[in-house]
Amino acid sequence: MTHLQGVLLDQRVEFLRDPASATPQSIAAFASLHISMSFTAVVAAHLLGLGRRARVALWVWFALTVLSTIYLGWHYVLDDVAGVILGALALVLARALTGFDLRTARERRRMTDSIGTAGRNGDERPATTQVPTS
Repeated sequence: MTHLQGVLLDQRVEFLRDPASATPQSIAAFASLHISMSFTAVVAAHLLGLGRRARVALWVWFALTVLSTIYLGWHYVLDDVAGVILGALALVLARALTGFDLRTARERRRMTDSIGTAGRNGDERPATTQVPTS
């Protein structure tokens, strides 16, 4: 990683010294899809009401991804910002194209969670299905 950063810096200095004969910067600005996918997962977890552990784990993953893409020289900061924007747009577009209703999904999740909790506490057992035998 240190070697990569050194090479990038040397190439940048050479390019600034003589743009006509030097090699342009070896990394190009482009929205980070790693950031986009990680951000989409984090926001989706919140929107769908996933458990706290899952949300915290996804935030940690997202933060590490942001730091690593910049630190390792894969992307500029602006590339990560563009990745966040792409992730947000992906969720908006998915909602528009599918008509997915978050309220219904959250309610369904709450009902499933409450049935599972009731079954574990012994108050109420969830309905079981019988498999026909031949």
